[in-house]
Amino acid sequence: MSSPILGLALVLLLLACKGVNGQCYLMDADSDCTVCWRTTYSAPADGVGVTQMFPCPAALKSAWVVSPTERMVHMQEYRVSYSLTVDPNEYTVVHQGSHVPHSNIHSCIAETGACTPFVANTPGLSTHTQAQKGSLDSAGQITFSTDVELVAGRYTVIAHSRFFVNNSLDASLPKTKYDLAIGTSRTVVRVREKCAEGFFNEREDLCKPCPPGSFNNGGDPGEHICFKCEDLPGSYYQPLAGSTSCAQCPMNTENVFGSHGVNVSDCMCKPDFWSPIGEAGVACEPCPLGAMCEGALQQPVTKDGFWVDRHANGSIKGFPFTNGSSLPQIFFHCPNGDRSCKLNNTCDQRYSGNMCNTCAPGLHRVLFLCLECAEGAASRWVTFFEVFAVVMLWNLVVSLSRKHASVDAMLLYFQCLSLTQGFNVPWPSALQMLTPSWQSSTSIWTPSGVQYSR
Repeated sequence: MSSPILGLALVLLLLACKGVNGQCYLMDADSDCTVCWRTTYSAPADGVGVTQMFPCPAALKSAWVVSPTERMVHMQEYRVSYSLTVDPNEYTVVHQGSHVPHSNIHSCIAETGACTPFVANTPGLSTHTQAQKGSLDSAGQITFSTDVELVAGRYTVIAHSRFFVNNSLDASLPKTKYDLAIGTSRTVVRVREKCAEGFFNEREDLCKPCPPGSFNNGGDPGEHICFKCEDLPGSYYQPLAGSTSCAQCPMNTENVFGSHGVNVSDCMCKPDFWSPIGEAGVACEPCPLGAMCEGALQQPVTKDGFWVDRHANGSIKGFPFTNGSSLPQIFFHCPNGDRSCKLNNTCDQRYSGNMCNTCAPGLHRVLFLCLECAEGAASRWVTFFEVFAVVMLWNLVVSLSRKHASVDAMLLYFQCLSLTQGFNVPWPSALQMLTPSWQSSTSIWTPSGVQYSR
């Protein structure tokens, strides 16, 4: 009989038995009660009969003596034993060479439906042990033992026994057949293969390579699991499957949160470090003096009182250097300190320009300060005091230069420095950064923004 027809027959049988007590393992695979079937025949030539499931009376019982072990392994033999009890005071069992002409173990694939004594030994549906026979003792008992060996899967395992009694209504009719079964559920697993380094064993499957971002170095219980790179102390990554270790992130970098340590590009700068070339997966430099660094791929941000020259796209000028080095960029002290240069290369409202060394429109410089331009009489008084201060300072310097050669040299230096500002010379970028310092050093001699009145 084909599997589909068998399946349909099982469904019809269960529907016919619905509502009958004593379904036991058919409804609860681990129930320890016995299920009974009785087949009667209506004519001497009746070879099929009518089968009914009925509640097993106390006089009929089947029980496990040694049930299948809880943990069964693929294609490994297990010894099981079960008993059959038929009360001789209630049932007169016919002896046809033996009282029990058929007894064996049925193991049905759990997903295929109910497991009954009437399911044939069919690949993919049910497997049977070799049938045994035997006779009841004086108390109506007998015990059978057999070996069970199964492939990996989930099963309903039943112990089935059969016996016959004479037809109580008509002795000329075929004998009445009784089938008893007790069942249990079992899962058969494969023996886990010991995996080589870089591989793991997932449940009953064969060894598989550890996925990227993990490794297995054979440690206990290394043959079954992979360890994650992100769980190691420090920062590590591994882009390859089947690895036995993880690679450490470049110097001064760490794994980005949520990256799982798969690629070197997951390694970015730690806080207080930065990448001069603006790329992940490379060593990072300490944050320059005068700057703050958030880490990752963020560019340094100047602190109050400092300045850095940037390109139009916001990147810092001077990186990478033409010789390929990655020396830390110098963040320059502003000539006017934190009174003019503010956080992130911004200027106080009174200052503007490179290194915030130029007075904003409407203001003029007096020494290192930018002040509002005066008008009218106030302007004339401001001009008078500025000129007076410059003359007095000049006389003091000239007087000192006559007495001290070093002061004379300093005066000459500032005069020459002031002259360089009058020429349009393409100074190197590093010297251009110092230009505001020159201007600050010389601008005290040339106050700007003064409005003269006539």
